[in-house]
Amino acid sequence: MGARWWLEATVGLVLASCLLAGGTETSRPLDFLLRAELSPMLRITDSLQIPAAAVRVRFIHARGPGGQHVNKAATGVEVRVAVAVLPPGVGRRLAARYPAHLNDDGELVVAADSRRSQLHNRREAEARLVEMVRACLVPPRPRRPTRVPAGSRRARLAAKRRRGEIKRQRRGPAGDEG
Repeated sequence: MGARWWLEATVGLVLASCLLAGGTETSRPLDFLLRAELSPMLRITDSLQIPAAAVRVRFIHARGPGGQHVNKAATGVEVRVAVAVLPPGVGRRLAARYPAHLNDDGELVVAADSRRSQLHNRREAEARLVEMVRACLVPPRPRRPTRVPAGSRRARLAAKRRRGEIKRQRRGPAGDEG
């Protein structure tokens, strides 16, 4: 009996919190909890954070098997961040490295639907997004063209001379034209 009472009280508090936050009785209380429970900023590094206002989260139907659950619950998550809020070099490297994740509006889109929980999928999508941005923080080292070693150059020229000598020997004497 105690567990049921606790559950009903918790759902009542969540619904009341949802109503206070401007929701309606028909809005889903768990969506409100997901918004409230997660951090206000996506921390990429100590010096780079993406503000919560720049992050858009959308819940979608997950793909794959799952029986009735997959048809009823939108547990898949799509996290979108405008590339414009990132430093300019990072945005260019993201566009070059992950072109399939960028849409026409200039947003980086990361989706996760491998778990049965919105919260776990959201955390997974945000973690993937953070890793993608971290991978593009450091600019790649410029490629320095390598020089052909002198020994290789000498060996190549010696092989050409040997091949030319073989061909000269096949020609025969200079006076025999035939």
